[in-house]
Amino acid sequence: MSEEEFVRAGFEQLKRGFEEEFERTGDEAGRAYLKILSKATAESVYKSSVSTVQESGYGNLLKRFSLLPFHKCYVYGEKNKGVFPAEKLLRQKGTSIFYVAKSGHNMMDENPDEFYDLILKIIRQSR
Repeated sequence: MSEEEFVRAGFEQLKRGFEEEFERTGDEAGRAYLKILSKATAESVYKSSVSTVQESGYGNLLKRFSLLPFHKCYVYGEKNKGVFPAEKLLRQKGTSIFYVAKSGHNMMDENPDEFYDLILKIIRQSR
């Protein structure tokens, strides 16, 4: 939809859709995300989303990531294991992949202890 449509009605539709989904599933991490999202303006969410789609879909983001000249890895929530085509491409490039148990996209909220333990472990290993 256009930015004008999103500002006029789309942002509220998006938030209502999230709210209904999180209410239905009892997703507390999702509710926390919605609370943060609600602090943003419709314009900023629209522009950020357009930029994210452009960069991830057409900007060779994965290729640029793979070419970074230092140690790197990728972290997924285990609920997303095997869901995204990028995972296979990362493996082909030899990028280390780690999974955070009992979590999806919101790893920091869904399983913060394991997430932060993993990040610390990755930092220590990369020294």
